[in-house]
Amino acid sequence: MEKPVTPIEKIDTILNILQSQDRYKTRLEIENILSALEISINQDDIVRILDKLVNDGYVIEIKQDNNGIRITPQYLISWSGHLFDSYDAKASRDAEALEQQRIDAARLIQLESQNLINSGRLNRLTRWLAWGTIGLAVIELIKFLCDLDPCIKEFFEKIL
Repeated sequence: MEKPVTPIEKIDTILNILQSQDRYKTRLEIENILSALEISINQDDIVRILDKLVNDGYVIEIKQDNNGIRITPQYLISWSGHLFDSYDAKASRDAEALEQQRIDAARLIQLESQNLINSGRLNRLTRWLAWGTIGLAVIELIKFLCDLDPCIKEFFEKIL
């Protein structure tokens, strides 16, 4: 008998069985289908898997009939279960999403680092422009004063 190795393979096997059925199945009927397919999953695992599928919303579990009398639990695939492909594919999608998040985080760190470098450069440029503006203002002030008074002009000619 072929035995699914990982828990995900076991879940996917039972999910596929329920997806291929259009009516309620008991745990015993699911075990019989597994036996007919020569797939071996122990009873405890089947109970746990069915519980997980019910909790995840992929399988509907009925424990009472219309009159409220307790019956053997029966399981039917829900619409979410029909649309869900497999836990293996979900694990791949989750791994891809996690890798994309890691890449995005690394990119954000790189962008933040570049932003800090550019911010420092911009601050340095602003300081140079401020000093240049102050220098030009002083030169223009000296020119203005020299035009007003010839004594000031002589003074600056001696200095410079």
